[in-house]
Amino acid sequence: MEWQRVISPKDTVAYMNMKNPIAAMYDSINTLAPQTQMFMMGSSKELNDKYDRLQSRDIIMRNILAFSAGVQKTMYWDLWHSTEDKNNMMTLMFGKNKLLEYDNGKLIKEYPEANVFKRMTDHLKDIKTIKKIDIPEKQLLYLFEIVRTDKSIMYAAWEKRDPFSGEDQPATHYILPWSENNAKATDIFGKMISATVSEGKLTIDVSVTPVFIEVHK
Repeated sequence: MEWQRVISPKDTVAYMNMKNPIAAMYDSINTLAPQTQMFMMGSSKELNDKYDRLQSRDIIMRNILAFSAGVQKTMYWDLWHSTEDKNNMMTLMFGKNKLLEYDNGKLIKEYPEANVFKRMTDHLKDIKTIKKIDIPEKQLLYLFEIVRTDKSIMYAAWEKRDPFSGEDQPATHYILPWSENNAKATDIFGKMISATVSEGKLTIDVSVTPVFIEVHK
C-alpha cells in the first residue's frame, strides 16, 4: 500500500507532505468494511463487542494449539496499550488487544478478554499433555484431550469457521464417544452448554466458540 511505503525513513519528505493515511481512514470510517472498523477507536458498540468475542476466542484457540504442538509456556504480551493517538499505526493494529486499562498508573478497567484469559488459566493449570483428536468424518471439529497432572481428563472443542461471521451460524450437533457417566460443558465466557451422556455417547452442540468439557463432579 502507498501509505506503508511513505512512512519508511527514506521517504520522510513524502511522508511530511502526505496526510496521515490512518487519519484518512477515520474520515471515512463508515464506508469501511466492518472487519476493518472493529479495529478502530470509536467503532460501534456492536463491533466493539464482536471484536472482544473474536479476540477472546483467538486467545483460547492459539494457546491450545500452541500447547498441543509442544509449547511449554505462553504469556500475554500486551496487557496494556496506549490508544491516545488513534492515528498511530500501532494503535490501529494492536490498540484493542489489551486486557487492562490504566489511568495514571491505576487499574480502572478489565476488558472482557481478561476474564476469558483467567478462565483459560483455571482450566489449563496443572496440565500434563494436550493432544488433538482427529475424527475423520468430522473434519471441521477441533477436539483436544487435556490430561492434568492428577490424571483427570478434560476436553476442549470448537468448530472451524470464519472468525468474523462464524458466530452468526447456529451450533452444530455432535455425538461423540464418551466413557464417563456424565459431562459438564462450559464455554470460554462462562456459559453452561448442554451436554448429555447416554450409552457411551456424548451429545453436545459445538460452535466457533471454544467449550471445555469435563466430568461433572
